[in-house]
Amino acid sequence: MTLKFHKPYSLARRIMIQFCAFSVLLSVVFSFYNFIFLYTLEDSVIEKAVKNEVRYLKEHFDKTHQWAKPRKDNMVLHFNIDTFPEVVKKAYRQSPNEREFYGENGLHYHMQKIQVQKTLTQSEIFLLAEVSQQLVVRPLRSIIIKLLLVSTLILTLIACFIGYRLSRHLVQPLTKLVNLVQDASPQDLPKSFAHHYPNNEIGILANTLENSMVRINNFVLREQHFTRDASHELRTPIAIIKNATELLETGNLTETESQVVVKRISRASLQMEQTVNTLLSLAREEHTNVTSCVIKILPLVEKAIVQHAYLLNDKPVEVEVNISANESVNSQLGIVQILIANLISNAFSYTTEGKVIVCFEHNALSVFNSGDGIENSIQDSVLEPLVKGENSQGFGLGLSIVKRLCEHHKLTLQIESQNEGLKVTIEF
Repeated sequence: MTLKFHKPYSLARRIMIQFCAFSVLLSVVFSFYNFIFLYTLEDSVIEKAVKNEVRYLKEHFDKTHQWAKPRKDNMVLHFNIDTFPEVVKKAYRQSPNEREFYGENGLHYHMQKIQVQKTLTQSEIFLLAEVSQQLVVRPLRSIIIKLLLVSTLILTLIACFIGYRLSRHLVQPLTKLVNLVQDASPQDLPKSFAHHYPNNEIGILANTLENSMVRINNFVLREQHFTRDASHELRTPIAIIKNATELLETGNLTETESQVVVKRISRASLQMEQTVNTLLSLAREEHTNVTSCVIKILPLVEKAIVQHAYLLNDKPVEVEVNISANESVNSQLGIVQILIANLISNAFSYTTEGKVIVCFEHNALSVFNSGDGIENSIQDSVLEPLVKGENSQGFGLGLSIVKRLCEHHKLTLQIESQNEGLKVTIEF
């Protein structure tokens, strides 16, 4: 199946063409009405003169009972249509209601019937005026047409120029926006461009596109983060389930030992479920609606230490926990569990010897590990994904997940790096 793409038309060109076409149409209509007005005005002047003469003749007849001779030489009183010029006679018989007739050699006639109450010898009386010498518009018709054509041409050129400038002014920001969108790639979507456009419909469109691109970019980032975070966070519970399953498959365990292994699988499965739910909440656009609850800190810390003890790998490291059994926070279990697990696994990974101290006071959890602190080369980017020190055994995702979780749930994250070691504090 072949897709056919039609060549896009220029919006600016269409605006200019329509502007010019409207100007031509307006000029033609204006010229047409000008002609009607001039002809109507000319006819009304002639008709008024003929009617005045008819009034004079009727008044004279009423006084003397005799018809006077018309005062103007171009007017003739006819008592019968047979005395009409042949052209007028023929036209009148065809159209008795007409009052204007065209003769030969440019002659032009206006006729008016005279109505009298008493006429002994005549049944119809007509006043016929030959008005070709009084015509003004018709002799100048060609000149007027040329003048109107020139005026139409000039106005059309002016309108086209205005339409061209206006279309460029209106369409240029839209063309710029179209080029920006066409040149954008999914890997590098444009950012912060809406403020470059005018505060009108185009600006609204640019702002809407910018917001959409920001959302699309966030979708892509969340998908990437979810993939990395899931791989990072699920490794430990998957390893626990795998090892426990292998132990069960040997068949050498007592019933009590089997129950312990099954509980270990159950805890790891629950941790995986909570981890997936938490990562999904980070991957969603909106905030999660999971209800918060009171969570004891010490059991989660102890479980995280046991789960990540393999990271110490017989290193001379002492783990010290200074947390009261009653210490608790009001939050979501999965979130707190991931935060604690990441802080402890990060401390174990970066500590070669010395101490790891976990404490909780003033509603803040702190994890300190002795050592050289954060390397100078990664101090500015330690919270970014895939950033880790040379001695790290992980993938450089722990603190990145901690940072994003804290931002997502409005928790305060503080990192203090000194020569004696590194201290990470989360305030709930």
